Amino acid sequence: MGRSFYTNSALYGNFEDCIVDDLIQYIDNTYNTIASREKRSIMGHSMGGYGAMKLAFNHPDKYSAAASHSAALDYSHFPDRIPGILSENGGVPVSEYVPSRNKLGTYLFYTLAGAYSPNLNNPPYYVDFPLDSMGTIIDSVFNKWLLHDPARLAKNLNPDSDLAIYFDCGVQDELLTYPFNTGFADSLDKLNLEYEFQSFAGGHMDKLATRLPISIEFLDSVMNRTGTDIEAGNVSGAWP
Repeated sequence: MGRSFYTNSALYGNFEDCIVDDLIQYIDNTYNTIASREKRSIMGHSMGGYGAMKLAFNHPDKYSAAASHSAALDYSHFPDRIPGILSENGGVPVSEYVPSRNKLGTYLFYTLAGAYSPNLNNPPYYVDFPLDSMGTIIDSVFNKWLLHDPARLAKNLNPDSDLAIYFDCGVQDELLTYPFNTGFADSLDKLNLEYEFQSFAGGHMDKLATRLPISIEFLDSVMNRTGTDIEAGNVSGAWP
């Protein structure tokens, strides 16, 4: 489907390993870096924003901070997409869910299925789709998706974790990701994890020229919060 969601998948390949192992090793071996998690952060937009948050939560030993823009960060809101997917495929009962680029919801679900529920024994798309013909969620499939949900992965973080978290989203996001972000904020609140969340007037691709510098400044402040003490091993304290 042309997207990896930065996840190890039997269908797409090991994209998570590529980022957290191969890429970090390549950068530290090629450039004049300080090869420590205190001086390393990750950020992205849309699918990249999801990947940044997921990989940071899965590997807090590799990153000191994560920033996400306009990403799906709370998978409990994916069922909100079902009516649109049913409409794209002619309504219930659906004879076949057909992925195509003019069916954004269906295409997204197939892409996610390739990352989270691949099935190499199920042609022609080699995935297990999470909906039956009536649009009801198939729990055995969707539960595999939830293993990759940032809102649930956050539970693996220690409440005293110093992983710094920033995310934002446009209130008018046409891909309907705003509730995914407010829900994510609620989940972090319940876990007593500190974060910075900003909302703004705009859509999925709006204001990137002004939003990206905000997250870059945030990440920079985290990576430089202890100055030269990092090299001396005197890092302590939590964000902010």
